[in-house]
Amino acid sequence: MARLVGVVHYGHACILGTLLTRSGVVSSVHAFAQSSIGNYFVGFLLLVFAVCLVAYVKNRDYLKSREPTRFDGFRANRDSCLTI
Repeated sequence: MARLVGVVHYGHACILGTLLTRSGVVSSVHAFAQSSIGNYFVGFLLLVFAVCLVAYVKNRDYLKSREPTRFDGFRANRDSCLTI
């Protein structure tokens, strides 16, 4: 399920990038360094990073790994192959 959410969000990010570029808000995908929107973009990235960091710190006890089972290695290898 997490992979599906990741794929959907990646697709939305691509569509948002295309919309911003085609609508003229950003003249090029590399224009963040040359325009005033770059500062806002960096601020947005820092905000997202801070929110994710706070969420991680708040939930780190829940995120700790459980006792490994004998199939965990198999699942990890299978999932990493499917990801690639």
